[in-house]
Amino acid sequence: FRVFAFNAAGSSKPSESSPFYRAMDPVGQPRDVMVTAVTRASVSLHWHVPATDGGARIIGYIVERKDVKEKQWTQVHVGVITEREYQVKGLKTNERYQFRVVAKNAAGIRSLPSEPTTPVVCKDEIAPPSVKLDYTLKEMLTMHRGQPLHLIFHVKGKPIPEIAWTKNKKLLMPSSHVRIETKGEKTEVIIKEAARTDSGQYAVSAKNNAGSAEGKCTVTVLSVPSAPVGPVKVWDVTKETCRISWDTPSDDGGSPITNYLVERCDTRQPDEWVKVSAAIRKTEMKVTKLQNRCTYVFRIRACNYYGPGDPLLSAQVLAKHPFDPPSAPTKPTLSGVTREQMLVSWGIPESDGGAEITNYILEKKELLSTRWSRVTKATITDTKYLVTDLDEGTEYEFRVQAENAG
Repeated sequence: FRVFAFNAAGSSKPSESSPFYRAMDPVGQPRDVMVTAVTRASVSLHWHVPATDGGARIIGYIVERKDVKEKQWTQVHVGVITEREYQVKGLKTNERYQFRVVAKNAAGIRSLPSEPTTPVVCKDEIAPPSVKLDYTLKEMLTMHRGQPLHLIFHVKGKPIPEIAWTKNKKLLMPSSHVRIETKGEKTEVIIKEAARTDSGQYAVSAKNNAGSAEGKCTVTVLSVPSAPVGPVKVWDVTKETCRISWDTPSDDGGSPITNYLVERCDTRQPDEWVKVSAAIRKTEMKVTKLQNRCTYVFRIRACNYYGPGDPLLSAQVLAKHPFDPPSAPTKPTLSGVTREQMLVSWGIPESDGGAEITNYILEKKELLSTRWSRVTKATITDTKYLVTDLDEGTEYEFRVQAENAG
């Protein structure tokens, strides 16, 4: 801008030009300045952005206060603040104050001050805590394994209460699996992928000098069952069959056990599992079609509506007759030889094969023959036997086998 002066003789030369100015709307006043918290020495404020920014972005705000007994306003901080909330500290207890906010844009232009707040008395406000579950949640929650778990409680009270989370009455702490966040009046637990072990009763306790309160939420995470309880018991083992049993899982996954899946593996092919049965409802069964002298491992899973759970493995089981054959008796010796008879004696086997020796089979053959024949079909329980009806002058050989109760 520039200015001319006029008189009866005419106009003057123009003045020097003013600085450059851009025509734009003024910066609007900050709106809805509210008092959000009061203590005996501080007041917390919050406000909304102006309706207009004056053609340049808002870069900050200036908070001012005054004692209601005074007329002058005082800025309560240095520079500008970028947030739309501020806690004014250093106030006097029981004094009454008013507050207002000025906006400033990037062009350096300030707005008119906002409407001042109603007078506020600086004193501690007392209110006992209250804890409420978020309206989107229920006090009994059921979910599937792998789903996100997000619990939210709203906590109020003055002074601000101390907050603690517990699970099944034990203090719940943040971890790589559990995230706990508290901001303002909202506190929450966040689990990205819930596991069965996340089931339980969650509680938030709030406490201040005016009292205490607690909110609860019970969570059930549905999953497959845990492994059956071992060890696997094995009995009545034969060369083709055996019986096995186990105990029910300690955790059914929140759904009733419907059946058990039993598989077997020949240890010669450890990665190949063969289904024995998937329709077992009891905790024991008879396994058939085993191969003699083969070693097996059994794998058992409990199943519910959500599928089979973790497996329980048995120890190695050798399919064989319950008893082994006894080892051979010692070499027979001869005594009391006559024309028609002799006494054959032997020693007991080194091993009875796990069962009592019940019979000895004594055989003979002539020296030049290859054919063995039993001396008697009667049971021999002693370690000697008198052989009769021999031919005089014939040479004989004898051998003995032992039989046990198996």
